[in-house]
Amino acid sequence: MDPCLRDFVSLSRVRPADARHPATDLELKLPDDCDCGYLANAVRGIKTTRAQREITLASTTRKATTAMPGVFLTAEWRQLLMLNYEIEPALLLPLVPRGTQLDLWQGRAFVSVVGFNFLKTRVCGMPIPGHSNFPEVNLRLYVVRRHGDQLRRGVVFVRELVPRWAVALVARACYEEKYWTVPLQSEISPTGEPIGPGAVLAYRWRLAGQRHHIKARCNGHFRQLAPDSHEAFIAEHYWAYTALRSGSTAEYRVEHAPWRVAPVDNVELKADITALYGSQFVEALREAPVSAFVAEGSPVLVRWGMRLEVTRDAERDLVPLSLADR
Repeated sequence: MDPCLRDFVSLSRVRPADARHPATDLELKLPDDCDCGYLANAVRGIKTTRAQREITLASTTRKATTAMPGVFLTAEWRQLLMLNYEIEPALLLPLVPRGTQLDLWQGRAFVSVVGFNFLKTRVCGMPIPGHSNFPEVNLRLYVVRRHGDQLRRGVVFVRELVPRWAVALVARACYEEKYWTVPLQSEISPTGEPIGPGAVLAYRWRLAGQRHHIKARCNGHFRQLAPDSHEAFIAEHYWAYTALRSGSTAEYRVEHAPWRVAPVDNVELKADITALYGSQFVEALREAPVSAFVAEGSPVLVRWGMRLEVTRDAERDLVPLSLADR
């Protein structure tokens, strides 16, 4: 095994004192002759000391060019349980990265709690032993950015939960995404059967000694997304944006085929909302979701990020998007 890959895999065995935060006294050293390309560059970018942790994005969030960035990750995203809540737009504005705006559906802002399974994961074309298949639960909001004549509709992650600490480490290094590592598992019953009417999906995790979950029962068959539907608004976002500590914004593209969806009922969200996401989300997430469904999923491709050069003048030039733009 390449020494870089061996060291990367060994990170899965490291457990920081507080799994919600990176080990700030960890200093990872890689061999000088490591040739794992982008993976090596990403891990080398992690500089951690007790006083400061700086993540270098020179290799991973480059200045935007006309060329599409290369492929960072391929995988399959399957069994996506999506619970969608209306929220006051003003509560989300502090989380909107520079150069983007809230993406509204019929003038309303939404956030989604999403649980899904990462399968057949490859980073830079390589399967990482012990890190190919795992669940994730995240909270996301929706934004849009003008790029020439295009509208790039994307998501911003408020919090992402995974059970593999090395996965969280690389995601923080490459994209500065807000990952926590927690014990997390997915359950689908009846076991071994395709998802259909009556199937129950659940994503369960533990945090601070408490058990949390999202759960729902499928009550219909999979169908194509209806154009202009709320389900299409939620599922059809093919970009992601991250507010970087430097004050700029990272943008990366997620490519996949349109997903088929099925309705669900008996929806449950049991979680410490304040501890996970912040008190501003408590009121919205305690209400029943406006919509909820399960998406079948598909193979996905995640490209390397680009750093957006957004000036203050450009920010002032942004204008609210009307429904006619969609």
